[in-house]
Amino acid sequence: MKRSIALIIAGGLTSLIAIVLLIVLFAGGLPVTEAEAVQASASPATPESIQIDTWQAEVEAANRQIETTLQEREQAWQSRLAEQQAILTQLDQSSQAQMAQLAAQLQAIQAQIEQTDTNLGTLQAHSGVQQ
Repeated sequence: MKRSIALIIAGGLTSLIAIVLLIVLFAGGLPVTEAEAVQASASPATPESIQIDTWQAEVEAANRQIETTLQEREQAWQSRLAEQQAILTQLDQSSQAQMAQLAAQLQAIQAQIEQTDTNLGTLQAHSGVQQ
């Protein structure tokens, strides 16, 4: 007897849940007919809907302004980046020319040192011979 009562209660609960789900699905999922759509569009706008429309328009305008500002900033950063790259290229070219000039001067100084070293060796050899 207890088992049959449990089965009846389980069946009743399952039926109740199924009925609630069907009501929720049909209440929210029914397609709108053309007559209902015309009636909804013909009904006067409520203050809440006007406020929502105004708010949406303000949000869209703010979004457009933000997009414009971001695009302007991006263009400014890109132009600054291009300028900085041009300056770096110019500095690189001028520094390479200066490095080549300094390398040539260093080689000339090294040749002078070697010549001076040779001259000192010769002077030492002559001074040793004379003594």
